Amino acid sequence: MAEEPRPGRVLQMRLVVEAEDYEQAVAFYRDVLGAPEELVVDGDHGERVTILDVGRATLELSNPAQVAMIDDVEVGRRVSPRLRVAFEVPDVDAATRDLVDAGATLVAAPVLTPWSSRNARLEAPASLQITLFEEAAMVEQDQIVVVTPGERTAGPSTPGMERQQAFATDGMWSGLVRTEAGMVSGWHHHAEYETTIYVLTGTLRMEFGPGGSTTFEAGPGDFVYVPKGAVHRESNPSADPADIVVVRAGQGPSTVNVDGPPPEEAGQHQG
Repeated sequence: MAEEPRPGRVLQMRLVVEAEDYEQAVAFYRDVLGAPEELVVDGDHGERVTILDVGRATLELSNPAQVAMIDDVEVGRRVSPRLRVAFEVPDVDAATRDLVDAGATLVAAPVLTPWSSRNARLEAPASLQITLFEEAAMVEQDQIVVVTPGERTAGPSTPGMERQQAFATDGMWSGLVRTEAGMVSGWHHHAEYETTIYVLTGTLRMEFGPGGSTTFEAGPGDFVYVPKGAVHRESNPSADPADIVVVRAGQGPSTVNVDGPPPEEAGQHQG
């Protein structure tokens, strides 16, 4: 006989944070984020506490793979500490601007996530990394979103390449990638993603295939296609930075760095 579920015993979840700059933290979370005071107590020996009402509390337990996936979508790289606090807001763009103006550091501008919310990441007072999110019910699903150059975030890292993420969804990644003049990237592939590249400036030199023996060069105006799982590296033999626009379609991690290309088969010409 199935065991009857135990009745809920938890009546409230409270996150307790030690704030070195107490006044700054109270002003930030109460006045800027908009969490009203529930209780304020001053002790006889300088003790001070403010309890803020932040609405419904939930406890989200994630394994390391889930945390890495969320970081990849929201930020483009692994940044989460062990504890991160998320606040649901009615307008994530406005809330992000207000919190940055109040002293928070922007880690990643709002992005549309695969789970149909718009999320932003910030470093906030009291040494908290926070996510602001706007739920699907508040998001126009057919909304057209613009990402300006200043709103692009750091994308997945490969030595020798600077990836700037514009959009990351459940099935797509897009952004701008720069390889400085004379630079050679590390070997990598894009797992289950197909990739289309458009060369804006400079020269894109691509090495791939067994032993990295196949090469070609592409210049401004050229399109390049990279299939799933193709191990390659890129370099820029020109005198100017090579800027490329990249769009990937697939799922899972968008970039996987590896030690080198697959070896050439025995007896194959070494070039």
